[in-house]
Amino acid sequence: MSKYLKKIVEHYCSICNGMTDMEIASHNDELDIYWLRCKVCHGATMIKNKNLEKLAIRKANNALINDHQVTDQVKEYEPAKTYEAGQLLYHPAFDDKGVVTELKPGSGDFDKIIVKFDHIGEKMLIHGAS
Repeated sequence: MSKYLKKIVEHYCSICNGMTDMEIASHNDELDIYWLRCKVCHGATMIKNKNLEKLAIRKANNALINDHQVTDQVKEYEPAKTYEAGQLLYHPAFDDKGVVTELKPGSGDFDKIIVKFDHIGEKMLIHGAS
């Protein structure tokens, strides 16, 4: 299994005719090539390993999402944990990362957070659930 699988790179998509985010979908060890899948049109393209290593793998902790400053490393979302504005989260059910943009009061047993995700947009989630 490749260390790059499930990573996102920016690469030229010939179908979209421009630079897009592409997920690294698979790797052929024998030929040392990767298959990339465009996040916009879902088209596939092939790239050699030596070229992939030259691409900048986007690091979630370097991201600025909607100009919100990120305060720390990516943490996996769990409803029981509490979060602060600026924290980066990875939501396993959405398979997406985002930044906490707003805190809202909840209904006693939990509070709410607004998270702006890279690919699915803005979602309201609970946090601090007991």
